[in-house]
Amino acid sequence: MTSQPPAAHEGAETLRARRALRLDYGLLALAVAAHITFWFFGTSDALLDVDVANLTYGMVEFNLAHFNPHPPGYLLYVLALRGLHVLLGGGDTPIDRVHTAQVLSLLFALATVWQAFAGARRLYARAGAAGWAALVVALHPILLFHSIDAQTHTSEAFAAAWLLRLAVEARARPSTRSAIALGLVLALGAGFRPSFVLFGIPLVVLTFGRAHFRELVIAGAVSAVGAAAWFVPTIVMSGGYAMWSAATHALVQGAFINTSSPLAGSSLGILILANDLALAVAVAQIFLPPLAGWLLLRSGGGRLAARTQEIPRLGYVVAAICLIPIVYYALTFFSEPGYILTCVPVVALLIGGLGSGPRGHIPPAAAALLTIASGLIPQVPVAIKVASVDSWLLRHDLVHVSLRLLRERVPADARVLFISDFPDITVARQMPMHLPNVDVLLISDDDLPWHPTTSFAYVTRDDSVPIPSSHLLSNSGSRELRVDTAYDALYLDEMVSPATLRALATQSRCPIPRAIDTGAYLLLPPACLVDQALTIDGVTFGFRRVSPTATPQPGATP
Repeated sequence: MTSQPPAAHEGAETLRARRALRLDYGLLALAVAAHITFWFFGTSDALLDVDVANLTYGMVEFNLAHFNPHPPGYLLYVLALRGLHVLLGGGDTPIDRVHTAQVLSLLFALATVWQAFAGARRLYARAGAAGWAALVVALHPILLFHSIDAQTHTSEAFAAAWLLRLAVEARARPSTRSAIALGLVLALGAGFRPSFVLFGIPLVVLTFGRAHFRELVIAGAVSAVGAAAWFVPTIVMSGGYAMWSAATHALVQGAFINTSSPLAGSSLGILILANDLALAVAVAQIFLPPLAGWLLLRSGGGRLAARTQEIPRLGYVVAAICLIPIVYYALTFFSEPGYILTCVPVVALLIGGLGSGPRGHIPPAAAALLTIASGLIPQVPVAIKVASVDSWLLRHDLVHVSLRLLRERVPADARVLFISDFPDITVARQMPMHLPNVDVLLISDDDLPWHPTTSFAYVTRDDSVPIPSSHLLSNSGSRELRVDTAYDALYLDEMVSPATLRALATQSRCPIPRAIDTGAYLLLPPACLVDQALTIDGVTFGFRRVSPTATPQPGATP
């Protein structure tokens, strides 16, 4: 048998390399195109989460006292939003700013796909590994959901994918340069979302360890300096450390941990269950697909099973790092799947390494299909938020149906105050952004166990003002707000609670029903309210008086 000439051998190797490159970049192109398509058809003017409103308000004025954005501040993200808005030539309406937030979320998601692809190409020499990794990231329901809902979570996924790629390179060739790069990306990710350190710090420590202690120290020092570069301005712009600390403590400790953590004696069983269910679904969506692909690979026997030994040990260890944020959120609170988006690039790299060749693509393809299919699960009862098509449809349709009803019920030329005490504030909170003639008074009543003290929020097109003014909800803040706005009508719908209707009845000259029937609503002349103000548990909101000679009339139902 004649051996192949060196030139022919080199030519065959070059041909295989080109085919591998075409396969990888073909899958990458498919991944990017599919993600953009889903994003395009999934986004609208509807806000799927209240945090988006906070971010867009923060684009106008960084005001942590008004949760614009909400604590701990996300200063780097807000600055990125402002810069992108200028580059896009965005308009001056709230919805224009929402569109910018949606584009930024998409850009971070696409950058996550690229970093996962680049990391897999650095980690694996086999054809298709990087392409499958990119496809898994791009079509992962959790990344897709948060790419569409325009919060900050895709920035954390991007930072995780970037840090992971740098960690792969640093493990192969540790150096001062790689340590500096890891430190900078760690600081950047924490600047986008401070919770990133739950994933980032263990990964950096794992990358260098005791064997490269010098590089570890350099990375830590660089990340500390980088963190100070965003944290110090955040404190200054928040009005000082006391204000920042009080606001952050009130939100994280008061609103979340004290109500949802199994470690807090004041927590509510229903909220703990809701958080646990949401976390369990997210963990399953992330980790079951690579597990299924690995089992399929193992069941192939022979050469196929032998490839499991080729999957880098680093991948398994990094996957174990994901246990840190998972355990943390299980013990504190978990309101949405984006909290563990840092783990998506990790499992994408693992799936990318599950096989190659004609039959070797079966395990990663199966894992990718299972990942996509996990977004088709039905709405999970009780769970707060799940990344699924059903969950997206529910939130999307709820906003649009509410907008349609409000446009039908409220005269376009009337200035209206929408009074709502519904626990999920997402819909009511964004109404002023869509309807310039509507302001909202949100009531958080201490009749609900997760609200220790009654408070209001006065929401307009450009701001959300808390009442009391103190984040500690104590007597130190003003418990009264009177605005110089005259309203033509007060609007309440069937979602308002009997408790609010009873409080309204005690302060109204007009008859107030004990409940509003399904499909009905109430329009009240402002003169119905004595002194044009509403007070509940000592918290007062008032507005400019209308003509005192007007005869109060109760609102009508359709």
